[in-house]
Amino acid sequence: MEDFLEMYHLLYDPYYPVVCMDELSKQMIGEVREPIPGKPGKAQRIDDEYVRNCVAEIFMEVEPLNGKRHVAITKHRTREDWAL
Repeated sequence: MEDFLEMYHLLYDPYYPVVCMDELSKQMIGEVREPIPGKPGKAQRIDDEYVRNCVAEIFMEVEPLNGKRHVAITKHRTREDWAL
């Protein structure tokens, strides 16, 4: 693990870039009932029931030594999405 972390301390080399990739799924939810606004001394009340709208797939590539990043959000996690 230490050898892997040492890559972040190297000088930037455009012929040997350090690129990291991660992906994440996020569920998009909506309210079933309107939240009740807060009053002085009381917090807003939000019902715990929700409706599932969709799922978003988030792909992120980072080149930390060059300070670049790219983020793509898709509706599916297919081979084509990974390739892009």
